[in-house]
Amino acid sequence: MYSIIDIGTGSIKTSIYQNKEGIYSDVAFKSTDFRLIDPVSKQISQHAQQEALAILRDILSFIKKYDNSQIICI
Repeated sequence: MYSIIDIGTGSIKTSIYQNKEGIYSDVAFKSTDFRLIDPVSKQISQHAQQEALAILRDILSFIKKYDNSQIICI
């Protein structure tokens, strides 16, 4: 199993895949809307950092429900 976490400026997405005999297939997907950069200040606020950590904790719980051997975060 592989988990890919994609942290973007508008969402954090998680995809879980499995590889059986060289064929990858989707197992689960989760997307959370999230604004990383404040549109006014163009900065990453302290609040955004804390919110991102809370979302990542939730994603880790989601991933742990599956037998994952590798997590990739981009």
